Amino acid sequence: MQLTRSIIVSSSPFLFSLPFTVLDLNRFSEEQPRAIWQPPDYTFGIVWPILYVSLFSFNMLIFRNPNISSKIKTFVAKHTVIEALLQGFWLYMFRFKKNVNDRKYGYIKSIFPMVGLVLMSWFRLQSILNTPAIVPYLLLYIPYLLWINFAHILNWQLILGFTK
Repeated sequence: MQLTRSIIVSSSPFLFSLPFTVLDLNRFSEEQPRAIWQPPDYTFGIVWPILYVSLFSFNMLIFRNPNISSKIKTFVAKHTVIEALLQGFWLYMFRFKKNVNDRKYGYIKSIFPMVGLVLMSWFRLQSILNTPAIVPYLLLYIPYLLWINFAHILNWQLILGFTK
């Protein structure tokens, strides 16, 4: 896989999320309900960069390893982009409402891409475990899998009204 393509695919989770960060759409205002288990706002600014670096490293180490077949690399690239698209779609559905009163509807709509994202993350875990050539990189993917599943729980807490 070419270096440029490797970098773009490896960066795709970050690139699809970038507009929400740049436009400051990922922040909760004071009047918005927060999920019971929602961590302090500063946590997201710490966790997401670590997750992006971890996912980037996971992909780049696989893509640049000459001992891993192009078939496996293509498989990993395809699933990275699908996961990034689901993440971007979830962010759009979840956060892109200027009117706070409309956000509850956004939370409900966002559950569909979030369920897809959670299912995709578990599918990827299973795929990694079934592909011995990429198992050594598993620890770079686990933090993302755990965080996405945690976000899924927070999403459900908001939908069901378990807020603080």
